[in-house]
Amino acid sequence: MPIPESSSISFEDPEDLLDLLRNDNLALFRAIKERPDTVTALAARLQRERDAVQRDILHFERLGIVKIKRHRTGAEHVQLTASKFRLEADIV
Repeated sequence: MPIPESSSISFEDPEDLLDLLRNDNLALFRAIKERPDTVTALAARLQRERDAVQRDILHFERLGIVKIKRHRTGAEHVQLTASKFRLEADIV
């Protein structure tokens, strides 16, 4: 099933948006977009600790950016929920 073209995410706190835009998160997002993969494989490709990548992916999942398909083997396959994302935050 093809993924949607785009999705919007709104942040109440601009700090949350800035946190999402950290270099590590952007590299992880791009790696998933380039080739959806397991958490372990993504960590290896990015040369990061698996636990740190897992934490970032769980944050992405809470925001609706990725979905995680958990296999009976214990492997977790990660893919984006849309091809691109619009991120918004209001500063009041």
